[in-house]
Amino acid sequence: MLAKGLIGVLFLGLAVVITTLMMPSIVNLSETARTVDVTESKSCATGSDTFCTFSLSEVSQYSGTSTIQVIETSPASGVRNETVLDDDRLTLTVNGLSTSTSYIFDVSFKGQPANVSDYTNDLLRQLPLIIIIGTVAIAVFMVATTLRSNY
Repeated sequence: MLAKGLIGVLFLGLAVVITTLMMPSIVNLSETARTVDVTESKSCATGSDTFCTFSLSEVSQYSGTSTIQVIETSPASGVRNETVLDDDRLTLTVNGLSTSTSYIFDVSFKGQPANVSDYTNDLLRQLPLIIIIGTVAIAVFMVATTLRSNY
């Protein structure tokens, strides 16, 4: 019985090690397959406001602005960090601007490739979790089979 228990622990340990070693590669490949780098130029005039709002050409793959880079190219140059992405992941607002000024921005973000459907995108986004659950299920099955087998 002790040998069966050790073999079961060995299966579980092996599953954890393999999953841990493979996960970074799986995540990188999944992200590469489901995203494409998009860079576009946007312009706006603030008028009496201190912000500019514009629509991106395609939906950002990520909510929040951590993966969006907004670079002001005119009238000054530099990275703008005061940005807000709406819940639709399509409307971007740049805050902290001067009134009555025309601005030009270069916006870089991760978009969805044309050949990736919404379903495939969702599947690729969940792939690491699916692999972890699958690995655990297989490991538990192997342990159960090992503990039940008659030598």
